[in-house]
Amino acid sequence: MLLLFISLSSLHIVFAAEINPINATSDEFEYLLLAQFWPSTSCYFYFGQEECSSVPKNVTGWTIHGLWPSRPGSLGPQYCNNSLKFNFAEIASLRPQLEEYWPYLDLKGDFTELWNHEWTKHGTCAQTIPALRGEMGYFPMVMKLQRPLNVLGVLKKFNITPSYKSKYKPQDIFNALQSVFGTKTVISCMYDKKSKTHQLDQVWICFTKSFDLRDCPEAAAMAAAKLTDQRRSRIPRGKFGLEVNYRSHYHSYYVDCPSPSESALYYAPLSPPAF
Repeated sequence: MLLLFISLSSLHIVFAAEINPINATSDEFEYLLLAQFWPSTSCYFYFGQEECSSVPKNVTGWTIHGLWPSRPGSLGPQYCNNSLKFNFAEIASLRPQLEEYWPYLDLKGDFTELWNHEWTKHGTCAQTIPALRGEMGYFPMVMKLQRPLNVLGVLKKFNITPSYKSKYKPQDIFNALQSVFGTKTVISCMYDKKSKTHQLDQVWICFTKSFDLRDCPEAAAMAAAKLTDQRRSRIPRGKFGLEVNYRSHYHSYYVDCPSPSESALYYAPLSPPAF
C-alpha cells in the first residue's frame, strides 16, 4: 500500500491505545480486503498536483491499491515472510495489465514501488491460499478479482459520476455498491483543508478466503488505524499544502468522509484536480 501523511490528532492516540497490532503468521487472518483507488484523487493526495499532472490515458477506471489478508480489529497480518523478496522479473510479463489496473501514479518514482510494497507487506501474508502463492499467483489473482467489480460502472448506474459540478452523499455510494454486490463495503475519503473539500478516494470490498464476496467489517478500527499509520509515515507535514481532517468511527462504513447523509463529497474527474 502507498504511504502518505496525516495530521496527528487526538483520535490517533485513541486508536493507538485501543487497537493492538498483531504479529501474525500468514494463516492468521479471516478475510481478504481488496482496496481500490480512485486514481485522480489518490494521485493528487499522495503526490501533489505537480507530480500528478494527469492520470495515464490507459487508466480509465478504479485501480488496485492491494489485497490485504485481514482480521477485524487488527493491524495485520503484515510482512509475514522476509525471505519472499519481491522480484519484478517474475511478473514482468504482466506489466501492461499491471500498469492499467494496478498503476503506480508517481511518474517520478520507481514504477515497481507499489507492487513491491503490496507484495512485501500483504502478499507474503496470503501464501496459505494456493491461488495466491508466489508473485505469479498473487498479482494475477488480485487483478482477476478486481476487473469484474467495475465500481465505475456500478456507480454510474445510480447516476454517481465523476464531476466537479455535483456532490454526493457517502450513503448513496455505499447503497449503490451494496445493491449490486450484495455486501457491505467501506468508503474512504480524503479532506483537503486547502480547498475545504471532501473527495472520494478509495473503496474497500471484502472476500472470503475462497474468493466469495462478503461483508467488510464496519470501518473497523483495523482499517482506520492502517490509514492513520500510512498517512503519518512518509510525507512531511505541509507538503503540497495538504492537511487532512481525520474522521472515522468504529461503528461506521466510512473513513475520513463527511456525514453519510450529507451531500458533501466530490467524485473527481479523471483529470488534474481543479482545487
